[in-house]
Amino acid sequence: MKQKPEDNAANHDEIVNLSFEGGKALADGEPTRALELLGRKHEMIVQELGEDSLYATASGIDLAEALAACGKHAEAGRLFSQALLRRRELLEDDVFRTVSGIAMNAYFTGDYPSAEAHFNELIAELKRRGEKYDLQLTSKIISDKCFCASDGIPRGRRCLSKT
Repeated sequence: MKQKPEDNAANHDEIVNLSFEGGKALADGEPTRALELLGRKHEMIVQELGEDSLYATASGIDLAEALAACGKHAEAGRLFSQALLRRRELLEDDVFRTVSGIAMNAYFTGDYPSAEAHFNELIAELKRRGEKYDLQLTSKIISDKCFCASDGIPRGRRCLSKT
């Protein structure tokens, strides 16, 4: 059954709200709430636009980040991988967030060779793009995500709750 235009507008508003609130919950260290909100958003987008839409791919990345934050790394890894394949098909140059998510997910599961390979892929892409992408800043961001500021020990599950 085709939706009425006012239904589409209401769905759009709800999707925007779920995206905002889910991202905020994730940033505030509430991964379970983020997972609930971003999961609902993803279901709505897939229902309305289909799994192959660019919006569903971006929403899948949001959901994968929430899954990883909840420790559901296998499911997160599957979504990140699907998103990467789709983004490479649609937006060849816009894969940074997806590859970064795959690298971080691999890092937190102890798959250091895979994490290193994906971080190296990001660094090679930044070098290819030129000087406007500051590699020192990128290195700091990666380091800040991977290590506890207080002791320099890899974050792993022990430090995730502190951030």
